[in-house]
Amino acid sequence: MRLHNLYVGVIGLLVGFIAGFFYANYHNRTNAPLSPSTMSLPPGHPPIGASESEIAQSVQRADERPQDFDAQVTAATVLYRAGRLEQALTYFERANAIRPDDYNTLVQLGNVHFDLGDHYLQHQDTVQSNAHFQEAGRWYERALTQKPDDVNVRTDYGLTFYKRQPRELERAITEYRRALATNPKHPQALHNLIVALTEKGELDEAEALLKRLEEVAPGAHILDTLRQEIANRRNRQGA
Repeated sequence: MRLHNLYVGVIGLLVGFIAGFFYANYHNRTNAPLSPSTMSLPPGHPPIGASESEIAQSVQRADERPQDFDAQVTAATVLYRAGRLEQALTYFERANAIRPDDYNTLVQLGNVHFDLGDHYLQHQDTVQSNAHFQEAGRWYERALTQKPDDVNVRTDYGLTFYKRQPRELERAITEYRRALATNPKHPQALHNLIVALTEKGELDEAEALLKRLEEVAPGAHILDTLRQEIANRRNRQGA
Protein backbone atom coordinates (compact mmCIF):
# COMPACT_ATOMS: atom_id res chain seq x y z
CA MET A 1 0.00 0.00 0.00
CA ARG A 2 1.42 3.40 -0.92
CA LEU A 3 1.09 5.86 1.93
CA HIS A 4 0.63 9.21 0.21
CA ASN A 5 0.02 10.81 3.59
CA LEU A 6 -0.85 9.84 7.12
CA TYR A 7 -4.58 10.11 6.49
CA VAL A 8 -4.60 7.77 3.52
CA GLY A 9 -2.39 5.36 5.40
CA VAL A 10 -4.58 5.21 8.46
CA ILE A 11 -7.75 4.98 6.42
CA GLY A 12 -6.25 1.96 4.71
CA LEU A 13 -5.37 0.55 8.10
CA LEU A 14 -8.92 1.08 9.29
CA VAL A 15 -10.39 -0.79 6.36
CA GLY A 16 -8.06 -3.68 6.99
CA PHE A 17 -8.64 -3.59 10.73
CA ILE A 18 -12.39 -3.93 10.41
CA ALA A 19 -11.97 -7.36 8.91
CA GLY A 20 -10.28 -8.49 12.11
CA PHE A 21 -12.20 -6.52 14.69
CA PHE A 22 -15.73 -7.42 13.65
CA TYR A 23 -14.93 -10.47 11.52
CA ALA A 24 -15.95 -13.24 13.87
CA ASN A 25 -19.53 -12.14 14.50
CA TYR A 26 -20.60 -9.97 11.63
CA HIS A 27 -18.82 -10.87 8.41
CA ASN A 28 -20.66 -12.97 5.84
CA ARG A 29 -17.68 -15.29 5.92
CA THR A 30 -18.31 -16.27 9.54
CA ASN A 31 -19.38 -19.76 8.50
CA ALA A 32 -17.49 -19.83 5.24
CA PRO A 33 -14.33 -21.71 4.42
CA LEU A 34 -11.41 -19.66 5.65
CA SER A 35 -8.08 -19.08 3.96
CA PRO A 36 -4.93 -19.18 6.09
CA SER A 37 -2.86 -16.30 7.41
CA THR A 38 -0.58 -16.50 4.38
CA MET A 39 -3.51 -15.17 2.38
CA SER A 40 -3.91 -12.20 4.77
CA LEU A 41 -6.53 -13.36 7.20
CA PRO A 42 -7.56 -10.88 9.90
CA PRO A 43 -5.28 -10.72 12.96
CA GLY A 44 -5.96 -13.50 15.42
CA HIS A 45 -7.76 -15.70 12.91
CA PRO A 46 -7.41 -19.38 13.89
CA PRO A 47 -5.29 -21.59 11.61
CA ILE A 48 -7.92 -23.81 10.05
CA GLY A 49 -7.15 -26.39 7.43
CA ALA A 50 -7.37 -30.01 6.37
CA SER A 51 -4.41 -32.36 6.05
CA GLU A 52 -2.91 -33.06 2.64
CA SER A 53 -4.48 -36.51 2.61
CA GLU A 54 -7.90 -35.09 3.46
CA ILE A 55 -7.55 -32.53 0.69
CA ALA A 56 -6.51 -35.19 -1.80
CA GLN A 57 -9.40 -37.44 -0.84
CA SER A 58 -11.94 -34.63 -1.12
CA VAL A 59 -10.63 -33.53 -4.50
CA GLN A 60 -10.55 -37.09 -5.80
CA ARG A 61 -14.13 -37.69 -4.67
CA ALA A 62 -15.28 -34.49 -6.35
CA ASP A 63 -13.49 -35.36 -9.58
CA GLU A 64 -14.94 -38.87 -9.60
CA ARG A 65 -18.46 -37.54 -8.93
CA PRO A 66 -18.71 -34.38 -11.05
CA GLN A 67 -22.48 -34.16 -10.57
CA ASP A 68 -22.33 -34.57 -6.79
CA PHE A 69 -23.03 -31.10 -5.42
CA ASP A 70 -21.93 -31.88 -1.87
CA ALA A 71 -18.67 -33.38 -3.09
CA GLN A 72 -17.85 -30.23 -5.04
CA VAL A 73 -18.60 -27.99 -2.07
CA THR A 74 -16.54 -30.15 0.28
CA ALA A 75 -13.55 -30.07 -2.05
CA ALA A 76 -13.90 -26.32 -2.52
CA THR A 77 -14.10 -25.81 1.23
CA VAL A 78 -10.97 -27.76 2.13
CA LEU A 79 -9.04 -26.13 -0.69
CA TYR A 80 -10.14 -22.69 0.47
CA ARG A 81 -9.08 -23.46 4.01
CA ALA A 82 -5.70 -24.54 2.66
CA GLY A 83 -5.34 -21.20 0.89
CA ARG A 84 -5.62 -22.71 -2.57
CA LEU A 85 -8.06 -20.11 -3.75
CA GLU A 86 -7.79 -20.67 -7.49
CA GLN A 87 -8.40 -24.38 -7.05
CA ALA A 88 -11.25 -23.73 -4.64
CA LEU A 89 -12.81 -21.48 -7.23
CA THR A 90 -12.97 -24.35 -9.71
CA TYR A 91 -14.97 -26.55 -7.37
CA PHE A 92 -17.29 -23.80 -6.21
CA GLU A 93 -17.96 -23.06 -9.89
CA ARG A 94 -18.77 -26.73 -10.45
CA ALA A 95 -21.16 -26.65 -7.50
CA ASN A 96 -22.79 -23.55 -8.93
CA ALA A 97 -23.21 -25.27 -12.30
CA ILE A 98 -25.08 -28.09 -10.57
CA ARG A 99 -27.25 -25.80 -8.42
CA PRO A 100 -27.16 -22.31 -9.93
CA ASP A 101 -29.51 -20.86 -7.31
CA ASP A 102 -27.83 -22.24 -4.20
CA TYR A 103 -27.41 -19.16 -2.03
CA ASN A 104 -24.40 -20.23 -0.01
CA THR A 105 -22.48 -21.18 -3.14
CA LEU A 106 -23.16 -17.77 -4.66
CA VAL A 107 -21.85 -16.10 -1.52
CA GLN A 108 -18.78 -18.34 -1.36
CA LEU A 109 -17.92 -17.55 -4.96
CA GLY A 110 -18.07 -13.89 -4.01
CA ASN A 111 -15.88 -14.57 -1.00
CA VAL A 112 -13.21 -16.43 -2.97
CA HIS A 113 -12.97 -13.64 -5.53
CA PHE A 114 -12.92 -11.08 -2.71
CA ASP A 115 -9.99 -12.84 -1.04
CA LEU A 116 -8.17 -13.12 -4.35
CA GLY A 117 -8.72 -9.40 -4.84
CA ASP A 118 -7.19 -8.73 -1.44
CA HIS A 119 -4.27 -11.00 -2.26
CA TYR A 120 -3.44 -9.20 -5.50
CA LEU A 121 -4.05 -5.80 -3.92
CA GLN A 122 -1.40 -6.54 -1.32
CA HIS A 123 0.96 -7.48 -4.13
CA GLN A 124 0.14 -4.18 -5.87
CA ASP A 125 -1.34 -5.93 -8.91
CA THR A 126 -4.19 -3.50 -9.51
CA VAL A 127 -5.41 -5.13 -12.71
CA GLN A 128 -5.87 -8.53 -11.08
CA SER A 129 -7.24 -7.14 -7.82
CA ASN A 130 -9.82 -5.01 -9.62
CA ALA A 131 -10.89 -7.94 -11.77
CA HIS A 132 -11.49 -10.11 -8.71
CA PHE A 133 -13.27 -7.38 -6.73
CA GLN A 134 -15.55 -6.81 -9.72
CA GLU A 135 -16.23 -10.53 -10.01
CA ALA A 136 -16.88 -10.76 -6.27
CA GLY A 137 -19.40 -7.96 -6.69
CA ARG A 138 -21.19 -9.84 -9.43
CA TRP A 139 -21.58 -12.95 -7.27
CA TYR A 140 -22.72 -10.91 -4.29
CA GLU A 141 -25.26 -9.20 -6.54
CA ARG A 142 -26.69 -12.57 -7.53
CA ALA A 143 -26.91 -13.60 -3.90
CA LEU A 144 -28.58 -10.33 -2.95
CA THR A 145 -31.29 -10.83 -5.55
CA GLN A 146 -32.37 -13.77 -3.40
CA LYS A 147 -31.79 -12.19 0.01
CA PRO A 148 -31.57 -8.41 -0.37
CA ASP A 149 -31.66 -7.94 3.40
CA ASP A 150 -28.55 -10.01 4.10
CA VAL A 151 -26.63 -7.22 5.81
CA ASN A 152 -23.33 -9.09 5.92
CA VAL A 153 -23.30 -9.76 2.19
CA ARG A 154 -24.52 -6.25 1.45
CA THR A 155 -21.67 -4.80 3.51
CA ASP A 156 -19.07 -6.95 1.75
CA TYR A 157 -20.61 -5.96 -1.57
CA GLY A 158 -20.05 -2.32 -0.65
CA LEU A 159 -16.48 -3.09 0.32
CA THR A 160 -15.74 -4.47 -3.16
CA PHE A 161 -16.33 -0.94 -4.49
CA TYR A 162 -14.20 0.67 -1.80
CA LYS A 163 -11.26 -1.63 -2.45
CA ARG A 164 -11.16 -1.09 -6.20
CA GLN A 165 -8.46 1.20 -7.56
CA PRO A 166 -9.49 3.91 -8.01
CA ARG A 167 -12.14 3.65 -5.34
CA GLU A 168 -15.82 3.77 -6.27
CA LEU A 169 -16.54 5.66 -3.09
CA GLU A 170 -20.11 6.75 -3.80
CA ARG A 171 -21.20 3.23 -4.70
CA ALA A 172 -19.60 1.84 -1.56
CA ILE A 173 -21.39 4.44 0.56
CA THR A 174 -24.70 3.60 -1.11
CA GLU A 175 -24.38 -0.08 -0.24
CA TYR A 176 -23.31 0.61 3.35
CA ARG A 177 -26.37 2.82 3.75
CA ARG A 178 -28.59 0.07 2.39
CA ALA A 179 -27.07 -2.36 4.88
CA LEU A 180 -27.71 0.04 7.75
CA ALA A 181 -31.27 0.63 6.59
CA THR A 182 -31.84 -3.04 7.36
CA ASN A 183 -29.77 -3.15 10.54
CA PRO A 184 -28.82 0.29 11.92
CA LYS A 185 -26.50 -1.28 14.50
CA HIS A 186 -24.45 -3.51 12.22
CA PRO A 187 -20.86 -2.83 13.40
CA GLN A 188 -18.99 -3.52 10.19
CA ALA A 189 -21.37 -1.47 8.05
CA LEU A 190 -21.15 1.38 10.55
CA HIS A 191 -17.37 1.24 10.61
CA ASN A 192 -17.01 1.06 6.84
CA LEU A 193 -19.42 3.94 6.32
CA ILE A 194 -17.58 6.09 8.88
CA VAL A 195 -14.29 5.43 7.08
CA ALA A 196 -15.78 6.22 3.68
CA LEU A 197 -17.54 9.39 4.86
CA THR A 198 -14.39 10.60 6.61
CA GLU A 199 -12.42 10.08 3.42
CA LYS A 200 -15.09 11.96 1.50
CA GLY A 201 -15.05 14.82 4.03
CA GLU A 202 -18.62 14.38 5.31
CA LEU A 203 -17.46 14.68 8.89
CA ASP A 204 -20.69 15.63 10.69
CA GLU A 205 -22.38 12.44 9.58
CA ALA A 206 -19.24 10.42 10.29
CA GLU A 207 -19.25 11.73 13.86
CA ALA A 208 -22.94 10.95 14.30
CA LEU A 209 -22.37 7.39 13.12
CA LEU A 210 -19.35 7.08 15.38
CA LYS A 211 -21.59 7.77 18.36
CA ARG A 212 -23.83 4.96 17.22
CA LEU A 213 -20.83 2.64 16.85
CA GLU A 214 -19.71 3.58 20.36
CA GLU A 215 -23.05 2.31 21.64
CA VAL A 216 -22.73 -0.92 19.66
CA ALA A 217 -19.08 -1.61 20.54
CA PRO A 218 -18.24 0.39 23.69
CA GLY A 219 -14.59 0.43 24.61
CA ALA A 220 -13.36 -0.81 21.25
CA HIS A 221 -9.85 0.43 20.47
CA ILE A 222 -10.81 1.30 16.91
CA LEU A 223 -13.11 4.04 18.19
CA ASP A 224 -10.18 6.21 19.25
CA THR A 225 -8.56 5.78 15.85
CA LEU A 226 -11.74 6.73 14.04
CA ARG A 227 -12.24 9.73 16.32
CA GLN A 228 -8.69 10.90 15.70
CA GLU A 229 -9.01 10.56 11.94
CA ILE A 230 -12.15 12.69 11.91
CA ALA A 231 -10.36 15.32 14.02
CA ASN A 232 -7.33 15.24 11.70
CA ARG A 233 -9.55 15.71 8.70
CA ARG A 234 -11.30 18.66 10.33
CA ASN A 235 -7.94 20.27 11.02
CA ARG A 236 -6.90 19.88 7.40
CA GLN A 237 -10.18 21.30 6.18
CA GLY A 238 -9.69 24.32 8.42
CA ALA A 239 -6.11 24.84 7.30
